[in-house]
Amino acid sequence: MSLMNIQLQLEYKHRNTVISGSERIL
Repeated sequence: MSLMNIQLQLEYKHRNTVISGSERIL
């Protein structure tokens, strides 16, 4: 696993958390 892949995975997870969080607010 390269550092780039790990960073992309973290970013992807973060986006999913933000999206699910905003959905809960709505």
